[in-house]
Amino acid sequence: MRLAMRTVVLFVSLFTLTTAYAVPITIVSQQDVWSYNQATGLGSGLIGGGFATFTSGYTGTSTGNAAFGNSGLGGAPLYTTLWDANTALYLQKTVNLDGIITGNATLNVAVDNGAAIFINGTQVFNADAGGFTSIWEYTASVSDSLFINGLNTISVIANDYGGATYFDMQLLANIEAATANVPAPATFMLMLSGTIALLSFRRQGS
Repeated sequence: MRLAMRTVVLFVSLFTLTTAYAVPITIVSQQDVWSYNQATGLGSGLIGGGFATFTSGYTGTSTGNAAFGNSGLGGAPLYTTLWDANTALYLQKTVNLDGIITGNATLNVAVDNGAAIFINGTQVFNADAGGFTSIWEYTASVSDSLFINGLNTISVIANDYGGATYFDMQLLANIEAATANVPAPATFMLMLSGTIALLSFRRQGS
């Protein structure tokens, strides 16, 4: 009887053991959907107020797909949502992560002229430069400690000082997933037949 119980425990454990492994995911994709609004231009040094500047300016009255921009973009991809020159663009989206981010995430940004990007209220990117933009003009590493299992908020201030406004971004990471270690059918049948034979031998010897 004791041997039979041990055998049951062995089979249960074989079918319930899990192994964690990393799966590449796209948290924010190029040309993703954002809630946004525009405001008067912030001028140079747009990040002075940090996240407080975002919360004071964001109302989220519109929804549209990136890239945001207007005419005169040169070689940059076509924009899909109008972003007026000489205005600040406030964008926000929430993403649901079913798992834990492992290792730093990669943030790719294209913006004319400057941008501040926040993950759950913490600033992870700050650029403020003139001239035209390209894909991907900036790349940054984002600590995995800033993400949580569940809803995460991505917030952006982007600023323009003249024409050829443009903004788009991409956020990539690895997320921890789990899979059950289930034996192959042939292996399972071999183990089962061996266990039955062992139990039968035990009964005959008792």
